[in-house]
Amino acid sequence: MINRFQSSSLDFKAGSFLFSLVLLYATIVFFISPVTFPEYLALIGAYGKTLPVAFIAIFLITQIAGIVTLGIKTKFKASPFAFCFNKLKEKWQQDRFFSFIWPISTLIILIPSFNVFKQTILSERGFTTDPFLAKLDFYIFQNDPGLLLHSLIGSLTTTLIIDNLYHAWFLPMILGVILVSICSSTTLRIRYMSCYIFSWIVIGSILAWLFPSAGPCFYIDFVNPNYENYTKLMSQLYNHHQQTPISALIYQQYLSEAFNTESLAIGGGISAMPSVHVALATLFALGSFSINKWLGYAMSLYALFIWLGSVYLGWHYFVDGLISLVLIMFFWKWLLVLEKK
Repeated sequence: MINRFQSSSLDFKAGSFLFSLVLLYATIVFFISPVTFPEYLALIGAYGKTLPVAFIAIFLITQIAGIVTLGIKTKFKASPFAFCFNKLKEKWQQDRFFSFIWPISTLIILIPSFNVFKQTILSERGFTTDPFLAKLDFYIFQNDPGLLLHSLIGSLTTTLIIDNLYHAWFLPMILGVILVSICSSTTLRIRYMSCYIFSWIVIGSILAWLFPSAGPCFYIDFVNPNYENYTKLMSQLYNHHQQTPISALIYQQYLSEAFNTESLAIGGGISAMPSVHVALATLFALGSFSINKWLGYAMSLYALFIWLGSVYLGWHYFVDGLISLVLIMFFWKWLLVLEKK
């Protein structure tokens, strides 16, 4: 059993190490990339205009949810102000807010640095792995898996639902960090943030650099203009797009245009394998099981939805998500084993 002093000490040591690791990643990316320091700061500032708003909104939502839960348990006799004050007082006495600050600071540095890596460094690698991934997908399904999904569930309504939920992934990406930063479990916070950093640096950067790929939606534009296997899939999506705007196609066009420019763009860069979307969606599910099993089941369905949705919308090959899912689950289990030693 970890007491409060041991918990604070562990938070400080692990949090300092993980944040230093992210700073090292950011430094390496900066020196390798052609981006100037003012441009780097400008990108962080651009993210800084959006992330705090999301942080505040999500933090307020979580606090309101806590107040409502408390109210139900106490028949609304407990003071919500006292609840919030006691939570803040508890965090301050525990570690002077360090356990709250380091996960959020990690995210603020990590995301812009990954953006720079993906748009300026990874773009120089080309897309040499796409032919193999395309063949592997076709070997497994004897067809384009995205097109198979469209034949089974494809419609304008289905496409809009998948499109909206897929791009709402940004919210749990931030929400997960906020929840572990305010939770009382030090081991859960460290395990979650370790996997979070692993997803961006190892899966999204190192493995993406070793196996560079663009994905089905960009295959004709960046890999082989004469390859027609994904034409039907993209035609289906564009048919829906003519009736109602599809965010995926708008963002794909945005990335395609940003790929050919020197200026940094928020969310810029093209990479398919492995899938960071699926890696983090799987992490959401694993973290949720540590809170509540029903929440874990719900987030597991969401992770499956993100995986299939990425294929349906042409972002990823089927195997992109499979590899990410296996890697993040293995790393999570490995950390659990380390905690028991």
